[in-house]
Amino acid sequence: MKPLLLAATSLLIFATPLFLSGCTCGFDCSSDDDDPSRSVPFDLALSGALLEGVKEVVIEVEAITLTRSAEDGGNVVIDEFTLDANAPVDSFTMNLLDYAGEASLPVIDGFSVSAGDYNSVQLSLSSISGDSYVLREDDQQFDLLVTNNRLSLAGVRLTEDDESYTVKFELARALTFESANENYRLSDDGVRVVDNTRDARIIGVVEEALLDAAQSCADKDNPDTFNRVYLYQGRDLDAASLADVFRSNSGPEIPDGALAPYAIDLVTGDSRTGVWAYALAYLPPGDYTLAFTCNSEDDDALDYDGLVIPLPQEQRYELTLSSNEVATCNLAVSAQCIDD
Repeated sequence: MKPLLLAATSLLIFATPLFLSGCTCGFDCSSDDDDPSRSVPFDLALSGALLEGVKEVVIEVEAITLTRSAEDGGNVVIDEFTLDANAPVDSFTMNLLDYAGEASLPVIDGFSVSAGDYNSVQLSLSSISGDSYVLREDDQQFDLLVTNNRLSLAGVRLTEDDESYTVKFELARALTFESANENYRLSDDGVRVVDNTRDARIIGVVEEALLDAAQSCADKDNPDTFNRVYLYQGRDLDAASLADVFRSNSGPEIPDGALAPYAIDLVTGDSRTGVWAYALAYLPPGDYTLAFTCNSEDDDALDYDGLVIPLPQEQRYELTLSSNEVATCNLAVSAQCIDD
């Protein structure tokens, strides 16, 4: 289905998102078809995102664990990775910025696991200082820490003959700098696990005039920076509810009804073509509201910052994504989601 085209004042009927937090199958994770004696092949890839002000966000992963109760057979620990099928490795490093948007790094290919429901996917990172790190644009390097050296993510259902998932890191939500300790911290808030048999994508180009269409954007030191596309779950949302990145325990006080974005991408330019574009990938099917802002500079990943979104005001669009759809939404000053 093509995205519906509308300006900021055109609102359609609300539909509940199909993909909720917790169980990644989007419905009750129980099935009479589950047979723990049957094995299924499991594939997993990791995908990152771009983030302003940094050159590298590197993680070293030592194990990936699928958790379940002892009654169901116990945890499955995967500590051999097939980045190269001919030479499996017992750990791997990746720069999450190298696999932004639609890109991903396959790390598990055809690992045999028992069919059934797994409560969580856990990524165990190296505990050695410097193995995981953030390199800023000014070439300062800082340790990247994870609480207990482990990210605990949503679970998966493995029942089909070929199960393929992607872990998507939304760094604008998941990565924060701890000035008191002089290090970065990676949180599982903003990291999601998506079923590749259903995932959808939104891609589009952005009219260059939007980058400085509002006065506060034109006043930026560099109009080419801090231009973002925010994606919210749901349609017919209150215009005042679209908020910047924040967490449930954020400060200062979060207004009632404020919605944090589900996914974020930077608008980046190609120096050869002069084309500005974005890509939001690994999205569960459902209803979404997309908003562009030409000034996200003050959007801190921890706190509610009260940013004006969208900016310019009319840059708000609604879309309905079906399974495996690649929707095109090209953003223009005219506030139309142009699909070709």
